[in-house]
This record gives sequence, structure tokens and C-alpha cells, in this order.
Amino acid sequence: MPGLAEPISTSSRSQVHLCDNIVTRGIDLPEGVQAAAPGDRARMTVTLTRPVALEEGLRFAITEDGEAIGWGAVSSSFAR
Repeated sequence: MPGLAEPISTSSRSQVHLCDNIVTRGIDLPEGVQAAAPGDRARMTVTLTRPVALEEGLRFAITEDGEAIGWGAVSSSFAR
């Protein structure tokens, strides 16, 4: 993944690109997982800073400082 030199941790703040929406987010990794290193696959909970329409299977990209650092698909969503 270009741009990712350091592991992503719970304290990381990045942007999620969902269709035409760009949203700042926070992440929570599963209990016992300290960080996701370059090349790792990780399941995470993403907290968006504003409401966005989501559906299962929606693809997204994660960026930091304008560089793509990861991508994934929505597996489930819930409102807080």
C-alpha cells in the first residue's frame, strides 16, 4: 500500500473516502490488537465524524496526508 510506512493504531486519524464523501474518522482495532502494520489485514470499527449513508459491501479508501494507505468494504453499520 503506497504511503503507509508506520502501523495504523487506535490513535490514528485519517480520512475515509466513501463514494463522493470524504470524512475524518477515528478507528478502534479489536481487543488485543495494538496496531495494523503495512501488509496486515485488519477488522476495525470506524467512527465517522458526520452521518453518511452506508450499505454493506460499499467500498472505501483510507488516506493520510493525501496518500492512500488502505481500503476495504463496509461489513455492517450502526448509528450511535
